[in-house]
Amino acid sequence: MSFVLSTILGTIAGNMAFNININFIYFLLSLFIMSVIGYLLTLISLKSNKARKWISGEPTIIIKDGNLLDQNMKKCKYTLDSLEQGLRSKDIFDLKEVEYALLETNGTLSVLKKLDYRNVMKKDIIADL
Repeated sequence: MSFVLSTILGTIAGNMAFNININFIYFLLSLFIMSVIGYLLTLISLKSNKARKWISGEPTIIIKDGNLLDQNMKKCKYTLDSLEQGLRSKDIFDLKEVEYALLETNGTLSVLKKLDYRNVMKKDIIADL
């Protein structure tokens, strides 16, 4: 939501700077109205979980129990190339390493590796002694 609002406000400000045919007060009015709408949507999403899901959306499960969910990827218009790119940014180069992956509402990928591929923690070493 904030990206869309920022784009709209930037477009209005850009038009205000270069379009001399429209009265300046209309630009100020449109900036004010869009700012108020953004503020109200933010307040509503803070107060209501149901409204937040409608305004911002929900994370989408892409990989569950190591299985790729093609339907969810199609629903989000998320390609296998995009998934692989997101996994590489998490230092994962093989889909077989992933137990669970979520496509967050901001477009980032959250990943849980399978147990065999997770990093060793200090508590794991101490527990084995």
